[in-house]
Amino acid sequence: MILSLDNDYTLPAAPGDGNWNKKTAKQQFSKKLITEKKLGYILAAIEYEYWQKLQKAEEQLSNSSITQKKYEKLVKQAKTEFEDT
Repeated sequence: MILSLDNDYTLPAAPGDGNWNKKTAKQQFSKKLITEKKLGYILAAIEYEYWQKLQKAEEQLSNSSITQKKYEKLVKQAKTEFEDT
């Protein structure tokens, strides 16, 4: 017996504008248009994007590519996008 270890981690196409956010994902899940597993993948992807933005801003600050003020603005923007989605 051979077990397949392949998992499908692809995100389904987002409705409307084509961009997933937390609200849209939860609405699609509550309407049973996506599975709980796909909801988890979508929410994880949104959070991953948030952490990538923070990491990039930190790298830019440590390399003196941006000022502390610009860094704080990028962090605030990323947080707002993450929380509003």
